[in-house]
Amino acid sequence: MAGKTAQLQVTVSEIKEKVLPELDDEFAQAYEDAESLAALRQRLRRELEEAARQRGRGGPAARDRGAAGGRKPH
Repeated sequence: MAGKTAQLQVTVSEIKEKVLPELDDEFAQAYEDAESLAALRQRLRRELEEAARQRGRGGPAARDRGAAGGRKPH
């Protein structure tokens, strides 16, 4: 069919829209039982920074990558 014109007819049977929750204190309390959205963000930042330090120091994640030649083991 390369180089040929084709005509198609399509029927859309359904359209979905994902509705995400508002990022507010109520979300933070329900999601991670945090006091507020600010507290949740602060905790997540600390966790991400600690994970980055562990990778930089040869922590578990770095050792896994090194042992598998740069890939995580299966």
